[in-house]
Amino acid sequence: MCAAIACAVTAGNIARKLSEQGEIEAIKERAITADVVDEISTSVYISQKQRQQEAEQILATNERTDEQEAELDSIRESLERILNQTSGDSGSPRSSEFIHQAARTNRTDSAMSREGYHWQESNP
Repeated sequence: MCAAIACAVTAGNIARKLSEQGEIEAIKERAITADVVDEISTSVYISQKQRQQEAEQILATNERTDEQEAELDSIRESLERILNQTSGDSGSPRSSEFIHQAARTNRTDSAMSREGYHWQESNP
């Protein structure tokens, strides 16, 4: 009978150790799962932020392009008004060259004049 009790106690101890090891393994699995979920969440968050920054950069570039296009249109309109107001030089090759050069380089008439393009000059 003593042997049976000793055997039962030993079996109980073994069962308890196995149970504790199972609990430890379950805790390890939960920790690993939580770590993987955290890594995935972090990766998704970073990826989303990168896409958002790239989209903002694209939009900022487009806005700058629209602003530049509006400025160029304004310069073209000013040059056309000046040309239309000028009597005698209307349609002269030099005036036409001035407008086209200014439009291509996105410069004002004062900047173009400094570079040697004078829209009011008459052809020799």
